[in-house]
Amino acid sequence: MDPVLTFVIGAVCMLAVVLLAAMAAPVITGKPLDRSVRLRSAAILIVCLVWLAATGSPNLLPIVVGFTVFCFVVIGVALTLVLVWRFTHRGDGQVIEFHMNTDQPWLLNAVPSRLDRGPDGLDGGEPGASGHFEVNGRPVSEARKITMQPGDVVRLETPGGGGYGAA
Repeated sequence: MDPVLTFVIGAVCMLAVVLLAAMAAPVITGKPLDRSVRLRSAAILIVCLVWLAATGSPNLLPIVVGFTVFCFVVIGVALTLVLVWRFTHRGDGQVIEFHMNTDQPWLLNAVPSRLDRGPDGLDGGEPGASGHFEVNGRPVSEARKITMQPGDVVRLETPGGGGYGAA
């Protein structure tokens, strides 16, 4: 096979992988690409193209094309999983845990209301996870004042958000 054609096919494959990865990364990570990621992607592409041009071996073409297909499949599967999870998964809420750094007993005014049921989902989405309120690992469900001892741990798990759309 002509070395120029080998180079062109390899370059197109590598460029396609870099462009697909650059487009998929913000969707997968949920963050826009910053300049350093774009520069690294361009540098990797340039190094690969120089390597491909320097070797010029037609024996590398099946490897480059196979790698391109593999990358497209992996990135496609990752995008599918991320998008399905984002549109069907409910929120997990937050976990807040603390203790007072004191040598004296202290008073906690606990009002763990509205934790037993998470918010409803929209358009067929699942309801959010329920919340929990614990003191030293034991559930507390009624509103009351609790006398805490030094080292006692308070843990609040807030209800998660409801899902959107049927799974």
